[in-house]
Amino acid sequence: MNSKIKQLFFEYYRDNFTIDETVIGNFRQREYALVPFDAPDKMVRHLAFSEFSELKKYILRNVPLHLYYSTAYYNTPQARNMDEKGWLGADLVFDIDVDHIPTKCKEEHDTWRCLDCNAEGKGMPPEKCPKCGSSRIDKEVWVCNKCLMVAIDETLRLVEEFLCDDFGINRKDIAVYFSGHRGFHIHVEDKRMLRLDQDARREIVDYIKGNGIKVELFNPLPKLSEPGWRGTIAQGIYEILSMINEGNEFIEGLTERDIKYLYEHRESIIKALDDNTIGSFRMPKPLLRRLVEQIVNRKAVNIDERVTTDIKRLIRFPESLHGKTGLKVTKVDLSVITEFDPFNDATWLQTSIKIKVIERIPKLELGSLKLDLSPGDIVILPASIALYIALRGKGEMVELI
Repeated sequence: MNSKIKQLFFEYYRDNFTIDETVIGNFRQREYALVPFDAPDKMVRHLAFSEFSELKKYILRNVPLHLYYSTAYYNTPQARNMDEKGWLGADLVFDIDVDHIPTKCKEEHDTWRCLDCNAEGKGMPPEKCPKCGSSRIDKEVWVCNKCLMVAIDETLRLVEEFLCDDFGINRKDIAVYFSGHRGFHIHVEDKRMLRLDQDARREIVDYIKGNGIKVELFNPLPKLSEPGWRGTIAQGIYEILSMINEGNEFIEGLTERDIKYLYEHRESIIKALDDNTIGSFRMPKPLLRRLVEQIVNRKAVNIDERVTTDIKRLIRFPESLHGKTGLKVTKVDLSVITEFDPFNDATWLQTSIKIKVIERIPKLELGSLKLDLSPGDIVILPASIALYIALRGKGEMVELI
């Protein structure tokens, strides 16, 4: 790893790295871990500190490429055997990573290649190579402004429509952090959630992702104001009827026959959905199934279920630097999250850097800058974007400007 970048990381942790210890509740009951700058394939785990100043002294001696803490609380966090730590509870945490979400912009900047037959393509990588069936797929993944807007939308829907509206969690008990790379971490700071086991957290995940929803729950049709998925499905059907009423002849997931049926019965269906009317409407089950599937696909939130169900998970430390981007893990106010620009709001180095491009960089829009660079190019870029390129191994840092 470039020694110049390591020095920049050291200077950040020495001069700028600080947090209020209340940000991480029960500080001394957490496990801490890091990936050293000089050993990027090694994870140093089972660390424990009584206060933040101890942690800071340690990382100044061992500059981290990545820094983590446990979502779990332990009696003995430094125990090397997980069973001996003495689990006391764990924060409820969600991870929204645009890497797991199909976005149109991936066709512009992401590529994949099969390591066995060299087949290649653009966009989200397949689970198996379409040519030879191999699962050994190498991928080149970038993040752009469009990606981040999708992640922001998913985050807002998770918080507002599910955590607050459906689960009744107070918005002040929810903290949102930019992960430092491709998305957001959502921390629920509600003591009622601490003792939830894996099965309970799995139920929460299934609800948010719409897993296992039964069509029979929505026939007769629900009312628009009903809580939970019943109200969501009712609203989704109403939206689809509005699209049909405006002359849409193609709606993804529905057949021409479906659309004709909905158009012919739209007044009866709308009346049945209305909260102020008495009566019900039963829809043909095959059509209702297609409608429900379509609405669930649009309304469910793409969370990484492994992060939420793991009651001993390590998560990125607030205000630490992400070793793949150089950006800070930054707390974001939900009221202004739509204006969040990580290459401006999560950066810490207010300068420019001259870099030499090593590998092709596709057309990307990062913050206010548009990129399209070739090997051999020598360019001066804002530090946040230059470090992003250098830490991905696509360029070499020449000098600070």
